[in-house]
Amino acid sequence: MMNPQRQEQILSLLQDEKLRTVIESFEKDHAITILLLLYAGLGRWGRAKETMRGLGITLNDGTFRARLLELEHRTGLAHSRRLDPKKKEYFITTQGEAIASTLIGFLEDVQEGLKVGYPQTTTSN
Repeated sequence: MMNPQRQEQILSLLQDEKLRTVIESFEKDHAITILLLLYAGLGRWGRAKETMRGLGITLNDGTFRARLLELEHRTGLAHSRRLDPKKKEYFITTQGEAIASTLIGFLEDVQEGLKVGYPQTTTSN
């Protein structure tokens, strides 16, 4: 059963250009992970690589750099500081912190739901 109110809400969200840019960025490989790494203060490749390796998660430097550039230039959720001609360190912006904090709350809710099992609901079209 179609829900016109829900449909209107979703279409309104998808039409917001700034939000669409964030959504498109988050749909790419490791974008949310990298935003969370920035939130944890891990905006340099060496630190991020060791952290991810310790968690058993593969993250290559090209993906890390590409997502950081996108978070900086397309969404404004990160900014960088040049360390030397070849290296940069990235930091999360105030806007990025707000989004990361919201994401953490969402992910913790999902994690809790996975532990206890979400209630079964019927799907309507």
